[in-house]
Amino acid sequence: METPKTLSLKELVAGLTEELGKQKDSGVRDVEGASKLMTAFDASLGEWQRFVFLDPCKYTRNLIADDRAYTLMLLCWDKGQKR
Repeated sequence: METPKTLSLKELVAGLTEELGKQKDSGVRDVEGASKLMTAFDASLGEWQRFVFLDPCKYTRNLIADDRAYTLMLLCWDKGQKR
């Protein structure tokens, strides 16, 4: 898979699904392709911000996408939180 220069969140999810999905049945994960996709993701677009949910007592794990081959989550801590 040829990775474009930058990816939107939708393109990242589609790319991860394609890249890791084709490895699903083999039981072996080659994360190089997924790593290239994550590197190409353009976080400056701010699309991920709709997944920011904060808890004043602890960090949160917020689901962005999942597939049988992967789970993409956003971990959020509020200012001053340590756990």
